[in-house]
Amino acid sequence: MKFLVYPKGLLQNLSEDLIAFFRSADGSVTTVDPVIEENLISFSCEKIDFASLSLSCPVEGFGIPLVSTGFLENRTEPYVLLVELARGKISSLRNMRQEWSEDIHDIPEEFHRLHNEAYQLFTQSIFHKDDPEQASELGSKSLVLAFQASEYLCQFYVNKQLVSNVRSSTEAKHLGTVLNSPISGQGQLQIIKENFSRLCLPIKWNEIEETQGERNWDHLDSIIETCRQNSIRCYSGPLFDLSENNFPVWLKSWQHDFENFISIVCDYVESVVGRYASEINVWNIARSFLSNDFIQLSQRDHLTIVAHALNTARQIQKNLLLGVSIIHPWGVSEGCSSLELSPLHAVDMLQRTGVGLSWVSLEIPMGFQGRGYVPYDLMELSRLIDEWDEVELPLDIVLAFPSSDQPVSGQSESLSSHGCWKKDCSEKTQQEFMEYFIPMLIQKENVMSVTWEGLTDSSEMKFPHSGLLREDEAEKPALSTFSRFRSTYGPGH
Repeated sequence: MKFLVYPKGLLQNLSEDLIAFFRSADGSVTTVDPVIEENLISFSCEKIDFASLSLSCPVEGFGIPLVSTGFLENRTEPYVLLVELARGKISSLRNMRQEWSEDIHDIPEEFHRLHNEAYQLFTQSIFHKDDPEQASELGSKSLVLAFQASEYLCQFYVNKQLVSNVRSSTEAKHLGTVLNSPISGQGQLQIIKENFSRLCLPIKWNEIEETQGERNWDHLDSIIETCRQNSIRCYSGPLFDLSENNFPVWLKSWQHDFENFISIVCDYVESVVGRYASEINVWNIARSFLSNDFIQLSQRDHLTIVAHALNTARQIQKNLLLGVSIIHPWGVSEGCSSLELSPLHAVDMLQRTGVGLSWVSLEIPMGFQGRGYVPYDLMELSRLIDEWDEVELPLDIVLAFPSSDQPVSGQSESLSSHGCWKKDCSEKTQQEFMEYFIPMLIQKENVMSVTWEGLTDSSEMKFPHSGLLREDEAEKPALSTFSRFRSTYGPGH
């Protein structure tokens, strides 16, 4: 499938950050490698007859968000990219408005003005199909106005819903953070107690069992005892992460002995959960289980490992709340390789095994390049959360956004040099990011909690500069915003 791109060079500088995938009518996702040549971008997708294209594309005032076309026929004649993106955004906006029609009334005139102008410009772009450069200019203007209308509608809807939810005293949402470095003292303990309703404790197998059969619990024992003494409600981070940096190195030698590999994983899960089940009731069992970073097995084999691990934990104590982490909720994977199973399909398969899955964690970091992290706007985020309603499980949404774009040596993620959200990275932008996205998440019925990935900036954190405390433990502005949401919508509000 081919698309004409004007102005020339619009996507040239995004080759490293560009995310592109096709979504078929059945919901399956196929990631693709784009080939950019002057004003033409093409995708190899011979097996696809009819699909919508989603890609990260610059939109004035909105950074480089994910934008989708409508469903298109795979043909040899090129489409005009910005015209099709405008068509797709206007169509999605219309559908969203219809879905929310029962919940919102008296939409302000400003929305109608923006929507009508976007549609008029899109119509004009269709009439200029023989002049793709002019059509692209009109499509670009239409797309910007459609984004503005989308943002206006989403914020109007969210504000209405939040007021309604507070009045009806709906179930509280947990707002927590990940303890990504050791608790440094009483001052940090006080910050945790005052600003978060729960704390996620990373449990790193490669640190617990550096040598096979020799487990060291001292560090984890100390953290859990500290949380118990200070009445801090905590839950576990993933017990195992199928990526190279988180599994013990020695485990890789067992990857060709599948039965023993499963046995080793289950023995570890049984040891951890059995040791701490009296202190921790909520357990995240696995992360990165749809990737092939560490063990070269099929995704169905990965699911078999996770199912056995879940079943092992369930046998220890029946009332435990067991969950898993999804690192690519749209199904976009690192290296533009397609997933054999979509994340939704994978979770559905886990449920069908009868292991008693209780919740799902969706990781949604923004501002980081590579690894398939998708930059959303409010409408796309809302669509994603609604799509996950199909699994009928509560969701924990994990957010991250950097307060700086300076590179940090030795850390796992690179920072986007293009500012994939609306503004460049800064502490103020991090705070605005929270104020923009968290209200949309809080009002979703299927969202049980919002977790900020990383309390304190450190060399060990998964996403650089995303902590709510600086390395010297000074508070960033975003902490007060997160605390305000916790006070308003968290337990005991």
